[in-house]
Amino acid sequence: MARPGWATAVGIVGIILASLSILGTAQLAFIPLMQKAGDEIFSEFDEGFYQEIERLHEQEGLDYSDKQMKQMEGMMRSMKKMPDWFISFVTFAYILEALGSIGVIISCIKILRMHESGVSLFLWTAGFKAALSLSVIISAVFASSIFAWTMIGGSSISFVALCVLMVIAVLGNKGTFQQKPPKIPNGPPSMAA
Repeated sequence: MARPGWATAVGIVGIILASLSILGTAQLAFIPLMQKAGDEIFSEFDEGFYQEIERLHEQEGLDYSDKQMKQMEGMMRSMKKMPDWFISFVTFAYILEALGSIGVIISCIKILRMHESGVSLFLWTAGFKAALSLSVIISAVFASSIFAWTMIGGSSISFVALCVLMVIAVLGNKGTFQQKPPKIPNGPPSMAA
């Protein structure tokens, strides 16, 4: 029996997305490097920021109180540092997401091979990964860090793509995935008597 088009699409796109997700987990190793690079960028920004404020104060008469300057400085410092809880959470979530990606790859292979359990396994593993992506998005928003916010894009794409694939899998005709009755070796009994 021919494989339906939706099964081919879900299988291939699911394998590609899950493979990219596993590769994306490798970014965890670079979080300390990102933090260090961010500290360097913001230290340069801090120097230029105060010089610009001084220039505006002298040339245009803008006057900021010490309290306002300390508030701006505090806001900039809090935005550049990722909170420890966020780094721990993202590490845990991405490890779980990599494991979920392995499940998605297995389920997509089952879908492509027309195994009966492929669709239900895909829905469970893709749903798990979508929930993890959503939790990373929400936690990145609450982390109040520019570097945490950079993770929102990839997690949003993953969340939307998985949801679309799940909808396609739910709405697709699964009649071809039904288990076929065993063939009778010699065919049906003949009626000739």
